[in-house]
Order: sequence, then structure tokens, then C-alpha cells
Amino acid sequence: MLVVITWEDTISDLQGWKNNTESKEWASEYQCLVKSAGWIIEENKEYVILAGLIMNGGEERETNYSHLLKIPRTAVKKVDTIGRL
Repeated sequence: MLVVITWEDTISDLQGWKNNTESKEWASEYQCLVKSAGWIIEENKEYVILAGLIMNGGEERETNYSHLLKIPRTAVKKVDTIGRL
């Protein structure tokens, strides 16, 4: 299935020390949402694996995948289906 997954990536603050209140304010203000397109080649309750490229080996060879991305389920915000193989 060809999809676009919107997921939240990890971010870090490189601007020095913050107290507890400042740390919580920073965390609530910033978010890094990423959109990744690809074919779902596996999904379970823990993660989704996307392949950016698929090479069909035909009858004599096994299908191969490249540009793999493993996204934790807890990071997935939205999955939009674009099509099927």
C-alpha cells in the first residue's frame, strides 16, 4: 500500500541550560512533524516499515526494497493512503 505518513520526530534544544519551567515551555512550543511517502512493507503494534523504492525481481528473483524507514507507532500522527501495488 502506497501511503504518506505524518510522524513526529525527535528534536533537541542546543541553546543552553533551562530551568524546569523553561524546559516544559520549550517542549510544549516546538514540534517536528515529518511527512514520509512510501510503500508499507510491514506494520505491527510497535512500528511501520516504509520502503521508498521497490525492485520487482520477477518470477526468478525475490522483490527487493531500498530507502527503508522504521517509524515507531507512538510517533505516527496520520496515515493517508495514496494507492496500492
